[in-house]
Amino acid sequence: MSMRSLKSLRWILVGGAVLLSAAAFGSVKMSAQQQLSNVQAVAAQPAIVQVVLNSNITQANWTKTQITQYGRDWRKQFAANQGALLDAVKNNPATQVLAQTAQGSSGLYNELEVLNNQGVVVADTIIGKDYRTNSKAMWAKAFAVNGNYVGTEKTDPQSHQKTISVAVPVLNASQQPVGVLVATFNSAQLPKVEKPKKAKAA
Repeated sequence: MSMRSLKSLRWILVGGAVLLSAAAFGSVKMSAQQQLSNVQAVAAQPAIVQVVLNSNITQANWTKTQITQYGRDWRKQFAANQGALLDAVKNNPATQVLAQTAQGSSGLYNELEVLNNQGVVVADTIIGKDYRTNSKAMWAKAFAVNGNYVGTEKTDPQSHQKTISVAVPVLNASQQPVGVLVATFNSAQLPKVEKPKKAKAA
């Protein structure tokens, strides 16, 4: 085989790999999007709504200084792996609902997290060092009456598994957003979705 033929074959193989990767990525995102209604059902659980409402009332008049201090205390307690702030999130009814949902999903959920109207974590299946969301794009799309957010596939730094996150609003009795629920899926556990093929021209 000539050098030119080898080069051509290499580009075909590389190009094919790129196309396959793009197709796989597209199907993962589509599959995550199809899970939105299930995540919305979780966000509507009374225990989750109530914990968010309680947190919103508690933090309603907090200043930036108070929120910053809360963050410092949270990170200090996280480093020590103990503290009242962590316990309040670990042991509340909303976290219990999230944990039961994750346990019953056969590995579908990597993490479930609930944020109040200031983006502060109020319930979580995995307690992390971040006490508040750092994704403005996610928040802007999810914190709305008909809001939703579907992210891009990433590699989890701890498990090294491929994951993808979606977010939906937590709504009050008047169907107004009061918080956000973020669901992170294990990509390998998502139902496979094939992208629809374009019809061939007659």
